[in-house]
Amino acid sequence: MTQPAKFLFTYDKGYDRDIHELIEGIPPKRRSQRLRDLIRAGMAWEKANGQSVSRPFQAPAPPSSSSGQTAALSQENKRPSVPRFTMGKDL
Repeated sequence: MTQPAKFLFTYDKGYDRDIHELIEGIPPKRRSQRLRDLIRAGMAWEKANGQSVSRPFQAPAPPSSSSGQTAALSQENKRPSVPRFTMGKDL
């Protein structure tokens, strides 16, 4: 039997609202399998079409707010930075 591998997946709940809603809609015990299925479906699509997705998916803009981060995000059209999760000695 092979050793399971873990991968930390980070996303912004506002910017990636569609991904957040998908993940939250999956029962916790089924999430890993569903995400593997979605990745495999994407891989099969790329193979069948002889290409990979060169541009990232453009998610709908997050709801407007008065924060400067939202304005900067729409102006620059880039993903906000997500703080890095670390398992340090301070935990």
